[in-house]
Amino acid sequence: MTWIDIAWPVMSGISLTLGLIYLLIWVRQRSQPAMLAFAMAAGSVSAIAIFELVLMHAQTPRDYAAVLRWGHVPVTLAIISLVAFVLLHFRAGPAWLGWTACGVRLACMLPGLITEAACASTTSRHCSSWTSRAHASPRR
Repeated sequence: MTWIDIAWPVMSGISLTLGLIYLLIWVRQRSQPAMLAFAMAAGSVSAIAIFELVLMHAQTPRDYAAVLRWGHVPVTLAIISLVAFVLLHFRAGPAWLGWTACGVRLACMLPGLITEAACASTTSRHCSSWTSRAHASPRR
Protein backbone atom coordinates (compact mmCIF):
# COMPACT_ATOMS: atom_id res chain seq x y z
CA MET A 1 0.00 0.00 0.00
CA THR A 2 1.40 3.35 -1.05
CA TRP A 3 0.53 6.89 -0.13
CA ILE A 4 -1.67 7.10 -3.24
CA ASP A 5 -3.84 4.27 -1.90
CA ILE A 6 -4.44 6.42 1.18
CA ALA A 7 -4.50 9.93 -0.30
CA TRP A 8 -7.07 9.32 -3.05
CA PRO A 9 -9.78 7.88 -0.77
CA VAL A 10 -9.08 10.66 1.76
CA MET A 11 -9.54 13.30 -0.95
CA SER A 12 -12.69 11.53 -2.08
CA GLY A 13 -14.03 11.47 1.47
CA ILE A 14 -13.28 15.15 2.00
CA SER A 15 -15.07 16.06 -1.20
CA LEU A 16 -18.03 13.85 -0.32
CA THR A 17 -18.24 15.42 3.15
CA LEU A 18 -18.25 18.90 1.64
CA GLY A 19 -20.97 17.80 -0.75
CA LEU A 20 -23.09 16.43 2.09
CA ILE A 21 -22.72 19.70 4.01
CA TYR A 22 -23.96 21.68 1.00
CA LEU A 23 -26.75 19.16 0.44
CA LEU A 24 -27.94 19.72 4.02
CA ILE A 25 -27.78 23.49 3.46
CA TRP A 26 -29.92 23.06 0.34
CA VAL A 27 -32.42 20.86 2.19
CA ARG A 28 -32.92 23.63 4.78
CA GLN A 29 -32.88 26.47 2.24
CA ARG A 30 -34.53 25.17 -0.91
CA SER A 31 -34.64 28.68 -2.31
CA GLN A 32 -30.91 28.34 -3.11
CA PRO A 33 -30.55 25.79 -5.92
CA ALA A 34 -26.89 26.73 -6.30
CA MET A 35 -26.19 24.77 -3.10
CA LEU A 36 -27.62 21.63 -4.71
CA ALA A 37 -25.50 22.21 -7.80
CA PHE A 38 -22.39 22.56 -5.64
CA ALA A 39 -23.27 19.43 -3.66
CA MET A 40 -23.63 17.50 -6.92
CA ALA A 41 -20.27 18.83 -8.14
CA ALA A 42 -18.56 17.79 -4.91
CA GLY A 43 -20.12 14.32 -5.10
CA SER A 44 -18.96 14.00 -8.70
CA VAL A 45 -15.42 14.99 -7.78
CA SER A 46 -15.52 12.36 -5.05
CA ALA A 47 -16.51 9.71 -7.59
CA ILE A 48 -13.81 10.91 -10.00
CA ALA A 49 -11.15 10.34 -7.33
CA ILE A 50 -12.34 6.76 -6.79
CA PHE A 51 -12.40 6.10 -10.55
CA GLU A 52 -8.84 7.43 -10.80
CA LEU A 53 -7.69 5.09 -8.05
CA VAL A 54 -9.35 2.12 -9.75
CA LEU A 55 -7.74 3.15 -13.06
CA MET A 56 -4.32 3.16 -11.41
CA HIS A 57 -4.83 -0.43 -10.29
CA ALA A 58 -6.25 -1.78 -13.56
CA GLN A 59 -4.45 -4.98 -14.51
CA THR A 60 -5.42 -5.27 -18.18
CA PRO A 61 -6.22 -2.84 -20.99
CA ARG A 62 -9.78 -4.23 -21.03
CA ASP A 63 -10.23 -3.39 -17.32
CA TYR A 64 -8.73 0.04 -17.87
CA ALA A 65 -11.05 0.74 -20.82
CA ALA A 66 -14.16 -0.36 -18.91
CA VAL A 67 -13.36 1.82 -15.90
CA LEU A 68 -12.38 4.75 -18.11
CA ARG A 69 -15.63 4.48 -20.06
CA TRP A 70 -17.75 4.71 -16.91
CA GLY A 71 -15.41 7.31 -15.41
CA HIS A 72 -16.70 9.80 -17.96
CA VAL A 73 -20.09 9.86 -16.23
CA PRO A 74 -18.97 11.66 -13.03
CA VAL A 75 -16.79 14.01 -15.11
CA THR A 76 -19.85 14.96 -17.16
CA LEU A 77 -21.95 15.41 -14.01
CA ALA A 78 -19.22 17.60 -12.52
CA ILE A 79 -19.14 19.81 -15.61
CA ILE A 80 -22.93 20.18 -15.68
CA SER A 81 -23.04 20.86 -11.93
CA LEU A 82 -20.30 23.48 -12.08
CA VAL A 83 -21.95 25.25 -15.01
CA ALA A 84 -25.24 25.26 -13.09
CA PHE A 85 -23.49 26.54 -9.95
CA VAL A 86 -21.80 29.41 -11.79
CA LEU A 87 -25.04 30.39 -13.52
CA LEU A 88 -27.18 30.13 -10.37
CA HIS A 89 -24.82 31.52 -7.74
CA PHE A 90 -22.75 34.10 -9.57
CA ARG A 91 -25.18 34.88 -12.39
CA ALA A 92 -22.09 35.29 -14.55
CA GLY A 93 -21.55 34.72 -18.22
CA PRO A 94 -24.00 33.91 -20.97
CA ALA A 95 -26.13 30.87 -20.15
CA TRP A 96 -26.01 29.60 -23.72
CA LEU A 97 -22.23 29.23 -23.52
CA GLY A 98 -22.38 27.09 -20.39
CA TRP A 99 -25.17 24.90 -21.68
CA THR A 100 -23.35 24.51 -25.00
CA ALA A 101 -20.31 23.20 -23.11
CA CYS A 102 -22.58 20.74 -21.30
CA GLY A 103 -24.14 19.63 -24.57
CA VAL A 104 -20.74 19.05 -26.16
CA ARG A 105 -19.63 17.02 -23.16
CA LEU A 106 -22.81 14.91 -23.32
CA ALA A 107 -22.33 14.44 -27.06
CA CYS A 108 -18.86 13.08 -26.37
CA MET A 109 -19.85 10.85 -23.45
CA LEU A 110 -23.04 9.16 -24.67
CA PRO A 111 -21.65 7.44 -27.80
CA GLY A 112 -18.76 6.12 -25.72
CA LEU A 113 -21.12 4.55 -23.21
CA ILE A 114 -23.37 3.04 -25.85
CA THR A 115 -20.78 1.70 -28.30
CA GLU A 116 -17.80 1.13 -25.98
CA ALA A 117 -15.77 3.55 -28.10
CA ALA A 118 -14.41 6.29 -25.90
CA CYS A 119 -13.32 9.79 -26.86
CA ALA A 120 -9.97 9.01 -25.23
CA SER A 121 -7.36 6.35 -25.87
CA THR A 122 -8.13 3.05 -24.18
CA THR A 123 -4.95 1.14 -24.85
CA SER A 124 -2.86 1.04 -21.74
CA ARG A 125 0.48 -0.13 -20.59
CA HIS A 126 2.05 -0.64 -17.23
CA CYS A 127 4.79 1.75 -16.37
CA SER A 128 6.92 2.39 -13.37
CA SER A 129 6.05 5.78 -11.98
CA TRP A 130 7.83 8.06 -9.57
CA THR A 131 6.13 6.17 -6.73
CA SER A 132 8.23 3.09 -7.63
CA ARG A 133 5.07 1.12 -8.25
CA ALA A 134 3.53 -0.01 -11.52
CA HIS A 135 0.36 1.85 -12.43
CA ALA A 136 -1.78 1.59 -15.53
CA SER A 137 -1.68 4.59 -17.82
CA PRO A 138 -3.00 5.30 -21.32
CA ARG A 139 -0.62 4.78 -24.20
CA ARG A 140 0.11 7.85 -26.29
